Amino acid sequence: YASSQPNALAVPTQKSVSANVVTKWRSKTCDGKILCECDALQREARHQEQHIRHATQNMQRFIDQHILMSERIDGTAKIKKHFEDQTYDAVIVGSDQTWRPSYSPNMYNYYLDFIENSGTKRLSYASSFGVDHWEYSKPQTIKCRELVSKFDAISVREHSGIYLCEHHLNARAKAVLDPTLLLSAKDYISAFNIHIK
Repeated sequence: YASSQPNALAVPTQKSVSANVVTKWRSKTCDGKILCECDALQREARHQEQHIRHATQNMQRFIDQHILMSERIDGTAKIKKHFEDQTYDAVIVGSDQTWRPSYSPNMYNYYLDFIENSGTKRLSYASSFGVDHWEYSKPQTIKCRELVSKFDAISVREHSGIYLCEHHLNARAKAVLDPTLLLSAKDYISAFNIHIK
């Protein structure tokens, strides 16, 4: 979706949470003691599934009420076409390892190569290279240096990212917290209605 981050949020489904627990214990001998532990783990998995369902519903409700979403966009041609037809005040890339070449089918999209409108602000928030050394080829470096020069503000997740931006992209960056750390434990407990024993 155009208004969401390039990295999608993966929320485990009910099936996957239960399957992970069951698979974990199927490989062990099921004597009386293990069966009890397995039952307890399955009960815990069901409890976690309820929290995931609740969190997912709350997240979807927030998105529906507060975020204007585009149609689903996949692929470079579609994203370029979308941004030719639509106008945005700003586009933010991040967080996570958006600038790690081995993790991206088209890394230049994560440097917002699809934005032609010079009036659209280009921002990165907590982008990460995923490593503390340079992984780009020379042509990738040249192209990304050109693209990042159009950014209005750059922030990265790690201090090593500041170094990589300065020394390889000729760009100034600031280190910021990963967005998952912007909230306190109390905020998460309240948002997901978690009861601590």
